[in-house]
Amino acid sequence: VNSDGAITFPLVGAIRAEGLTIPQFEKHLTTQLAEYIRSPQVSVKRFVTRPETIIVAGAFKHPGIHPLSDHRALLDVISAVGGLESTALAIRITHRVGQGQNTWASAADPVSGTGVMRVNLAHLTEDPGLNDNVLIEPQDVLFAETTVPVFLTGEVAKPGSFNIGEKSSLGLMELISLAGGLGKDAAPQKTRVLRPVLDGTRRTEIAVDAKSMLAGRAADFRVLPNDIVIVPRSDGKLRA
Repeated sequence: VNSDGAITFPLVGAIRAEGLTIPQFEKHLTTQLAEYIRSPQVSVKRFVTRPETIIVAGAFKHPGIHPLSDHRALLDVISAVGGLESTALAIRITHRVGQGQNTWASAADPVSGTGVMRVNLAHLTEDPGLNDNVLIEPQDVLFAETTVPVFLTGEVAKPGSFNIGEKSSLGLMELISLAGGLGKDAAPQKTRVLRPVLDGTRRTEIAVDAKSMLAGRAADFRVLPNDIVIVPRSDGKLRA
């Protein structure tokens, strides 16, 4: 169907299709062909071509719709669309499940049929192998985030989410300070950090001895955007 809403068919020439249902168009074409063919039999099917584009938004230098004909590694795509603003910290990728080669989106929202993965740019530049595993495909939506919080829960004065601004990481001691310090029943030596892994739906657990850090016996631990830090109580329970 051309931009005028018509198609060109042998014998009858241009015939309008826009605004007609499939049965209506079949009847219309049959009527036109009947002038040239005895008892024409017409069957019409609609084929929808998948758009070979992606959408980039947020802290990209050139947000909008960009062509992408095949799957490509994330860093290649970022370069092809003009790069990122200096404030970008992470890329959130929304992918339609059931198309292409990506498998990380298998645990998707059953309503929208999409899966989401968040890629920390610090991880991406530090681990070249990660870039090869994150493939961008046609119809994906990429959003460059400038503020990705870290989360602190458990036995602290003010548990919640904390914005780290334009930093790529935050010291655990500073994070605890922002939360008003440890609670009286805290067991900082049993602190755990839950860090997202590649598919964005699973997290790896990192044991951290915050007590030794507070005492100056160990180096501070760097918390990354989207990390979840848990400071348990001495009795092993979490404060809601």
